[in-house]
Amino acid sequence: MEDRTSAIAGSTAYGSWYVYDDRTPGGSMKPPPDTMFEMEAIPGGRCASEYAMRMSGTGFSVWGAGMGFDFGYGNLPGGAFGKLPVDARPFAGIRFWARVGEATSTKLNFSILAGACAPDAGAPDASPLPSDCAQSFGHGLVLTTDWVRYDIPFEQLLNPMRNALARDQIFSFEFGVPANATFDLWIDDISWIPVNAP
Repeated sequence: MEDRTSAIAGSTAYGSWYVYDDRTPGGSMKPPPDTMFEMEAIPGGRCASEYAMRMSGTGFSVWGAGMGFDFGYGNLPGGAFGKLPVDARPFAGIRFWARVGEATSTKLNFSILAGACAPDAGAPDASPLPSDCAQSFGHGLVLTTDWVRYDIPFEQLLNPMRNALARDQIFSFEFGVPANATFDLWIDDISWIPVNAP
């Protein structure tokens, strides 16, 4: 996040962050979907980190809102253009830091979009629902107003159909908040958990 852009550090395929919501009339979110945005300055900083991804808003009553990023975009087999996967088989899970603002919802659902083939080609999703191909594997969390590090092993990411997570075909990470919530969500320093990490 320290370069302040929505690009994913280390991505060679133009991976980027996006935000989305259920488009409830009167709902408001910052940053708004389908706009350019930068990382937010962390008041007082967090260790050596000065910037984080921040999403705030209220008024969404259908399924809520969220933010996430794709690892990259490019040409798929068959010539279509769409999301490109990464191979996470050398890793044991995902690690990130998170917090919420005062007097806001503390519930968060972290999910991975993974599968044997790419999600729908084109622009980043306007809906948190997976395509018929890639599927969502999620894990619920309750955050606090303090920065906390969360380590999520792949085994804790669940799929409603009880399918296995395709670790070699991971397309996106997403962070979702439920309907009827006032939210102020901060995410920072996302990384893979090495195998046999303490």
